Amino acid sequence: MIELVIGVSKRGFGRWSRVKDDYFSTSVRTAVHLKDKWRNLVAACKANTSRKAHKEKNTSKKKVSVQKATELVVKRFGHRILDMEAKHLAQKKK
Repeated sequence: MIELVIGVSKRGFGRWSRVKDDYFSTSVRTAVHLKDKWRNLVAACKANTSRKAHKEKNTSKKKVSVQKATELVVKRFGHRILDMEAKHLAQKKK
């Protein structure tokens, strides 16, 4: 998953085949798998920041089940993932 974050930061969005060729050439994952994994990472990051905000306010919110490996990547790269996603959405609106 770390390779995916690095690949997307260097190759950009919509370049899933390039990310696959450069960072996952020996993997059985397809470009579509990488796109889906990215979408799941973004959702996990958003859930993590949402949980922190609700924890501070002491309100309950539906729990999102996040795998341990994903949780570690979110802790390490969460801000970077959300920044890249925000830039992508801003470009998409133009």
